[in-house]
Amino acid sequence: MMDSNRKVLIVDNDEDIGNLIKRRLEIQWIDAAIVKTGGEALNWLAANDTDLILLDLNLPDITGKELLSLLEKREQSIPFIVVSGISDVRLTVEMMKLGALDVLLKDSVLPELIGPIVMHGLETLDALRKYGESQTRIRYITETIDDVFWMMNETGKRVIFVSPAFESIWGISAKELYEHSDGWHEAIIEEDRSKIIRSFEKIRKGAEREFDEVYRIRDKFGRIRWIRDRGYANYGKGKAILNFTGVATEITEQKELERQILEIAEEERMRIGQDLHDDLCQRLAAIGLKCGMIHGVLENENHMQAESMKSVIRELREASSLTRSIAKGLAPVSLEAEGLMVELKYFTEITAERFQLTCQFDCPELIEVSNATIASNIFRIAQELVNNAAKHARPSRILVGLYYEIGGLRLEVTSDGKPFYHPKRRRDGMGLHLIQFRADAIGAALEYFPGDSPDGGTRVACVVPLRKRKEEVEQSAAR
Repeated sequence: MMDSNRKVLIVDNDEDIGNLIKRRLEIQWIDAAIVKTGGEALNWLAANDTDLILLDLNLPDITGKELLSLLEKREQSIPFIVVSGISDVRLTVEMMKLGALDVLLKDSVLPELIGPIVMHGLETLDALRKYGESQTRIRYITETIDDVFWMMNETGKRVIFVSPAFESIWGISAKELYEHSDGWHEAIIEEDRSKIIRSFEKIRKGAEREFDEVYRIRDKFGRIRWIRDRGYANYGKGKAILNFTGVATEITEQKELERQILEIAEEERMRIGQDLHDDLCQRLAAIGLKCGMIHGVLENENHMQAESMKSVIRELREASSLTRSIAKGLAPVSLEAEGLMVELKYFTEITAERFQLTCQFDCPELIEVSNATIASNIFRIAQELVNNAAKHARPSRILVGLYYEIGGLRLEVTSDGKPFYHPKRRRDGMGLHLIQFRADAIGAALEYFPGDSPDGGTRVACVVPLRKRKEEVEQSAAR
């Protein structure tokens, strides 16, 4: 709604015309003041503010055009409407070029036109003022915050706006990006690129209205940076896409902190598991041996407590077995480099027995992971994926695969049960959140695909970057 306390200055040497205009404006609840000369106008404007000037060009001391020039020198740029007694197309064009909102002729219809035209002019000025304030706020936000605001055209093929933070993170200037929009995706590391392209294609084709993805880029200095990108499709009439907008936030520090926390937690879990296995289990075994010797003595003497001691020995064995099981859960991957293979194979065997289904491990060559933290997280990811599939997808067969590929290794978990291949990062499921958390912590790319079974199924691939294998290094040196 327009502000009702608006002021208009009428500059006209014809007193009757000025009073007529003033009365018409007062009907519209517009406060109007009247001056007859350019000098009076300059003096009045030096002491008062106004929203609009109704300007007669033929003043007794100076012309209306000269008055505008003097106001410009005083840096008083005030919107104006020309009210002239002369009908001249060239004059009208000249005044419009100088910024006039309108040019009115002093004729018989002026009293009917003046009120609506002034109201429309004030409403236009009000809208322009609000738009300018909004643009100023947006410009301030985009220039001062660390997030990257971006906008792409309706095809999603060309970037039409990025905020200044883009250059500081990507190392690419906005001008370069506008000329070569692929520079954005080219900076994304290869393991994450296909996932982001597929995700964006879904909103570009209308399958989804938004996406929320985390990926890594390599900046101009070759450093890896983590980005969380949230994008939206903006629709017009007829469900046509107008453009795409989004916010990209750098979360490198957060990811590094998560990695450190997860690494510390895993090390502590493994230490506790190792202590249970090497200390408590050995103590229980020693106690069991001593109890066995006591039982033998009691049994030879036909002592009435022999049977009780036998029961104690049995309970000690159960406690020892339970302790070993707990230790195994806390430290599932042994410190040997091939421990991941051994533990995954054992895990698939007990899963098959537990859920009464076919669960197999496929690993066609020897795979060694010397980093215990990475090996442990890969195992945990596989464990969570398999348990999720077994509990919720009702499969008859689950396959866990571990394979080498250039630059790292790939963990695959495939099930032939209920399809589940496009989880959202914002999803509430704690298991899925932890899977993604662990994958991010070790720099792995995690993707969900439809399976190839008749009922659909799901295939999950987790690609983990590792140091170059010895064979690859040797091949590279030979070249």
